[in-house]
Amino acid sequence: MAFLIFAVACAAAYVWATYFVPETARLSLEEIDKLFRASAGREEAALKSQVSLSYNPCSAFDVRFQIESDLGLRDLIRELTDEQ
Repeated sequence: MAFLIFAVACAAAYVWATYFVPETARLSLEEIDKLFRASAGREEAALKSQVSLSYNPCSAFDVRFQIESDLGLRDLIRELTDEQ
């Protein structure tokens, strides 16, 4: 009986995935956002432009240092080394 329930669930999932889930191959993230009416891509682009305007990224080191500072990793490392 359990196998029959599992088989029916798998068949239903196959039909749902085949006929109701839209194809996203060869689509950009922006196109996928439009397809699903989501705003994640636009929010990410706005965040990236906001971050790039908040400091002048002269090198990859500056960007990494800024991210580590924003996340508080520098303070955490400083606290851990002070405890030892």
